[in-house]
Amino acid sequence: INPATIGLVLAVAPLVFGVTRIIFAAVGDATGVKKVFILSPLAAGVSCITFIIASNPLTYGLGKVFSGVQDAAIWAVNRSAVAAGAKHVEISTAKMKALYWFGTAVGMTLAGFALTKFSFEQTLGALTVLALAATGIGFFLKPDSTKASASKILNKIHFIPKTPKALKTSLIMALGEISAAPLVLALTLYLNQAGYSALEIGAVLALYFAVAFVVMQVTLNSRKTINHAKLVMPSAVVSCTALIAIPFLPNYTPLLVAIMAVGDGLGSIVWEKLVVNALHDKKNMANFSTEIGVLHFPSKLVGAIALALAGVLIETLGFLAGFTFLALAWIAFAVESRKILAVK
Repeated sequence: INPATIGLVLAVAPLVFGVTRIIFAAVGDATGVKKVFILSPLAAGVSCITFIIASNPLTYGLGKVFSGVQDAAIWAVNRSAVAAGAKHVEISTAKMKALYWFGTAVGMTLAGFALTKFSFEQTLGALTVLALAATGIGFFLKPDSTKASASKILNKIHFIPKTPKALKTSLIMALGEISAAPLVLALTLYLNQAGYSALEIGAVLALYFAVAFVVMQVTLNSRKTINHAKLVMPSAVVSCTALIAIPFLPNYTPLLVAIMAVGDGLGSIVWEKLVVNALHDKKNMANFSTEIGVLHFPSKLVGAIALALAGVLIETLGFLAGFTFLALAWIAFAVESRKILAVK
């Protein structure tokens, strides 16, 4: 399958994610998070089964639909679950994001290793079992459900941020998603073309997320008061320089990927600051999940388009053009983030 087709197929997930996340968030706000949490591993299991039987881009795209549902269910309510009772919401959600990066690093390492020992179908079969086991464990979570009418849930659903500040923030986040959404695809395609094995690709991508995790943990747990928004611009410049340098210094790709991750780690902290800064009422948890979902909706739509375009760009003009496209969006995100967070 060529890069353009891969980009189009992968673009399905953020589209599904953006729409279903808002619906799941409204359900979570109205009835509690447990039901929504359980849906995530269940959708993951269905996604794995679909990938096992997939024989063409269309059926693989169906698998990405379920992947979008999987991610939407967990991200629809996880920030609100963490933020409840938190003294500093953006710090708590950023620490949660750091743990997500850690889990991603471990998962990619294990997946890469598994693919060297077992077939694609066997690896996905094992993941299906784990997903269904997680679904079962979810039923033992502490009940938090309340009854809500369908009309109450529907009244919460909307797709455009309600305040000018939230709308502007969502557009800035869309700039970040132009860079973030296609990044793993672009790196994976490059590493594959460069002759990296499945295990090596998994290791390099795991390195990226592991470094981002360490950067976030060190920064968030520092005893010194750090203005993260001030760091996002210089770190973005360094990271984007490393990204563009990859085609010129192929022997140093793992090191350059690690340098890139430093900027992503700091950028993830700033992302959480943007989210909290844009919320109209940070203390009102009744619509917390829905507001956050709506805030991310434009970025997911733009991210889907960016995935499709990145595949076409890489196929027609090469990796340097694709990496430059991502880097420019990354820099634009850093510039606008500083402005809206009033960094002087």
